[in-house]
Amino acid sequence: ASSLPPGRALKSSQRSLCSMMIVDTPGLQNPEMAGQSRGATFEELCHNYAQERLQGLFHERTFVQELERYKEENIDLSLDALEPSISGSVATVDEASRQTL
Repeated sequence: ASSLPPGRALKSSQRSLCSMMIVDTPGLQNPEMAGQSRGATFEELCHNYAQERLQGLFHERTFVQELERYKEENIDLSLDALEPSISGSVATVDEASRQTL
């Protein structure tokens, strides 16, 4: 395994059809899990939003596009259990803001 500083890339003189990009996000931020009794900050909300968007992109590229290919080739395959959660951080904030006190 190789570790590079952020924003750096490995270079090779060989041509390849494959590439890999690794995005290391901070993961979901939850102050209560860290033993803090405060609400999440705007920065933590942004981290969570980015994490959810990346997870959605991964799901789209890994499963949805592949299933479309199978469908084009008349291969019946269902991965309903792999559907991403509809309610994410932003949906939770929206729902909470609609509730009356």
